[in-house]
Amino acid sequence: MLAAVGSGLPVCLMHRQGEPQDMQQAPAYARPVEEEVADYLARRIAECEAAGLRRNRLLIDPGFGFGKRVEHNLRLLKYMETLQSLELPSAGGYVAQEYDWKSIGPPGGRASLRWLGASGHGGGAWSEYSACT
Repeated sequence: MLAAVGSGLPVCLMHRQGEPQDMQQAPAYARPVEEEVADYLARRIAECEAAGLRRNRLLIDPGFGFGKRVEHNLRLLKYMETLQSLELPSAGGYVAQEYDWKSIGPPGGRASLRWLGASGHGGGAWSEYSACT
């Protein structure tokens, strides 16, 4: 953390559950995923500020797909305003290779999307990053 404080660069705080080798084996949350993600990020923000990292250098990423099932990812999308309470810019990506896009995306295709947001500053927007059918 000291290297981040001294660098002067922005820092992105991302939520994940588990370790890369096992995070997708059985993701589960005791409370609504958006609450757990917001609480985790709030703790990390507090740790960063306590270490001397100014809030204006922080942004948050809900960690779509990192220890989350498709249902968790969709719930995070639906309740992104929960993360807006943290009043930091947000960024993230969502790759839905196994998701049925009939309800939200290109018919019969797969796509990678990224979330570009300004949480606490009026919301955000999705932009199509790449799509393949």
